[in-house]
Amino acid sequence: MNNHKKAGRDDQMSKNACAWQPQLETAEQVRDKSFAAGELPLEKGRYTLVWGAFCPWATPVAILLDLLHLDQVIGKSPVYALRHTGVDNDWFFGEQDSELDPLLQINRLSKSYQKTESAFTGRASVPALVDLKTGKVVNHSSAQLLSELSRQWKKFIPKDAPELFPVRLETQILQTNQQIITNLAQVSSQIEESATQEEYERLVDQYFDQLAVFEKQLEAQPYLLGRQLTLSDLLLFVQLVRFDVVYYYKNKLNKQPLSALPNLWHYARRLYHLQAFKQNTDFLAIKQHFYQGTQVVAGFSNVLPVGPDVSAWESR
Repeated sequence: MNNHKKAGRDDQMSKNACAWQPQLETAEQVRDKSFAAGELPLEKGRYTLVWGAFCPWATPVAILLDLLHLDQVIGKSPVYALRHTGVDNDWFFGEQDSELDPLLQINRLSKSYQKTESAFTGRASVPALVDLKTGKVVNHSSAQLLSELSRQWKKFIPKDAPELFPVRLETQILQTNQQIITNLAQVSSQIEESATQEEYERLVDQYFDQLAVFEKQLEAQPYLLGRQLTLSDLLLFVQLVRFDVVYYYKNKLNKQPLSALPNLWHYARRLYHLQAFKQNTDFLAIKQHFYQGTQVVAGFSNVLPVGPDVSAWESR
């Protein structure tokens, strides 16, 4: 559908948030294949999701797999949270170069991208769905993976699992997702490039105006779009976690802490206590990625902060 394609393009722009060197774009040599179009077979044990617990675009896909019990038919291959020293455009599967992912039997993600396209020279990005039979990346679009896994894999999803992308809410979900991407995710990245006080304050207002809208929406309903958990809640949750742990401090988005927005704060902690959300939320990995970046600390700006105290997330 055209809406899905548009969401995919927006997703590609926003995935720069996971780049250590933002100028190194993911090469367009790798084309995302579709389950909906019949380009990819629906087959148990055929794929693994390469993801990073630090990444706000890969984490919602990992949460979705667990929520829909698709983790029983699709593998998960987490990458190491820190860039290896001197390698700014690739992800490794362990702290040591020699550590292999048990499913893919490779040490770094670029090898799967190069199997897809031998001339691949771009940034090996997450999320990446890899075909275990060929070792090739078949899709690296967060938006497309979220929508297609929700709909095309229904024969593997238990009947009591939530319907995250219902047709009746599709327009609202896509619109809400775009608000999250434009006014929260992209602002948190753009604000670090502010050249003037005015530009910085404009972005701060844009960010907190959107939070205020969501705060109001959650006054009388448990989820963003009513009483049903949807893809939009997955996207917002990962943004709220990173706002609380990183953006409030590092990105000077400190007009209000998350705890000062009672509906959002309660909502975020309520979702966190769902197993699929909690087991895919790694506060240390998030801090390592956004503060430290690489294995070797080059100076004070890369020092891993002791705080903030995240124990409040454990309260209900």
